[in-house]
Amino acid sequence: MIVKGGLSAGVARLGRPAEGAFTSYGISKFSTLYWDSQYYYYQDEDDNILREGYRGYYYVIDRTLTELGFDGDEDTDWENIKCSKIYPQIPTNVTLTLISRGVKIDWTAEADDIVEIWGQSEGADYTLLYTIDAGIYTKDDIIPAVSMRYYKLRSYNNLIYSEFTEPVSIAMLGSNIITNTGTPDTTDWIDSNSDGLADEFYGKAGSWSTPACEIITGGGFSGNAQRMNPAALGARVFHSLLGSGLVAGHSYRFRFKLKSNNNFRLYTNNTAELIISQNSTNEVLTTITCYYTVTTGTNLCFYGGSAGYFEIDEFEIKEVLMP
Repeated sequence: MIVKGGLSAGVARLGRPAEGAFTSYGISKFSTLYWDSQYYYYQDEDDNILREGYRGYYYVIDRTLTELGFDGDEDTDWENIKCSKIYPQIPTNVTLTLISRGVKIDWTAEADDIVEIWGQSEGADYTLLYTIDAGIYTKDDIIPAVSMRYYKLRSYNNLIYSEFTEPVSIAMLGSNIITNTGTPDTTDWIDSNSDGLADEFYGKAGSWSTPACEIITGGGFSGNAQRMNPAALGARVFHSLLGSGLVAGHSYRFRFKLKSNNNFRLYTNNTAELIISQNSTNEVLTTITCYYTVTTGTNLCFYGGSAGYFEIDEFEIKEVLMP
């Protein structure tokens, strides 16, 4: 690879190499003439003037062609005759695109640089995801949808790493369509009429009995939790979604905290579609995450097994944005 003089534009000079370092390239020299902060200058046996040093990310040797020499134009008054890469270049043009099962990552890099892809989501630390062979400039990251997915890349060559790119991100989930998530920008369960049932819920259906309900605090929950105590033969309680609710054919991520001592189920449209079934007798607070594509229904149905209870909080539903 021959490096044009313009490559050094805007790139910090690295300093000249040790005097006479290029003898291993088979280039004969007669004497050292002088040096500056970037190059050593030599005269060879044919009275040509040569210089060696660092330009951009490369170790180079140049030779004069005319008397104007290095004060003139490359390939007219001087030419580059040796070049070797010393530092990998930072990848550029990093773009992210949602695909059916995750995120497609594209970038630009030097043809001989290996590229590392690091990722982060949901507030976790960055971790190394993939090491990509030189000459490849795209990768599909197959992952479940998260609110935001972050990436940063770096190159590797000659046992040296480049700096990381600036982080880039892409949203994989829409905004929350449920009010209660226990986060500062949303409301907690509120029971305005003090009937024990949060305002977002409405009572029983048909012959199903309304369970005893209450708003509780503590027990590991971040705020108010909704407790429901089903009657002896089981009970259902419904939740009205804000806005247009669930849309048929769309996929969603359901996430909430649950504590129960019996069978808990979450349905849409009365009991038309079972989203989650969680059987638990150990009464341990658990974070539930489920991805589901809805076919019908604009409400949620919370079902509790007979003679048991369940407590629920930090409830959120976000639409999956991947095609």
